[in-house]
Amino acid sequence: MACDSLVGAEIVVASGTECAKAIRVDLENHSDLLWALRGAGNGNFGIVTSLTYSVAPLKSVTYLQATWSGAEVLQDDLRGVFDAWQRTAPVADNRLGTQLEIHKNQILLFAVLAEGSEAEARQLLAPILSVGSPQVSVEVDNWGVVYAKFQIPTAAEPANWKFFSQFTTRPFPKTAIDVIASFMQNAPTDDSNFFTQAFGGAVRRSPGAAPLSRIATRSSTPSPAPAGGSAATSQASPTRSPRRPRPGSPSSARRCGPT
Repeated sequence: MACDSLVGAEIVVASGTECAKAIRVDLENHSDLLWALRGAGNGNFGIVTSLTYSVAPLKSVTYLQATWSGAEVLQDDLRGVFDAWQRTAPVADNRLGTQLEIHKNQILLFAVLAEGSEAEARQLLAPILSVGSPQVSVEVDNWGVVYAKFQIPTAAEPANWKFFSQFTTRPFPKTAIDVIASFMQNAPTDDSNFFTQAFGGAVRRSPGAAPLSRIATRSSTPSPAPAGGSAATSQASPTRSPRRPRPGSPSSARRCGPT
């Protein structure tokens, strides 16, 4: 993740009651502030004028997409797909980043394997792909080319959207997966979705950290958006969830949709 690769910054902070000064932040200088900037800088600690990242070469990635479709897909496949995903993806190869996205009539799996082959990707994801009869496509290309395809065109972005998300460290029981199915069956539009990402890699190797999953949802009930932005609720605007699995990332989830 980008936050893990941040190794330095220049930031303007308050100095006295009426002055300001620029300081250098890195592992040797104001390391506590570097830690804060990695976690949730967001402009809260000063005015950041430069950032320094440690980068790693990445020549190619394998991008796999699997789709389970049908009016009964939530009843027939969701429990098996979700359970296989949550028990496989968060503890798979550190190079693998995945996202599972659930709609009313469709389940989507997105996976990116850094510096890996199609055969490796299929093998790592075999427990998930063995459930039901998904349509699977695989592309091996430069990371920049693959990543660009994840981006939603500006013209297609909704005017307003919001979502709710949280991190989890334990697998969902079957009853929780059934709640997701029931929830999405009653979603107002096909664009409403619940998605979850598996974070591994450097994040998973943090001392004492358990494999993480991030859960998120977005719904599409039309409602007026507040001026100046949208509130953090479990509803989001008419858009698909960001299909941007990061190689070597933890897992998460949320629900969102059109507002």
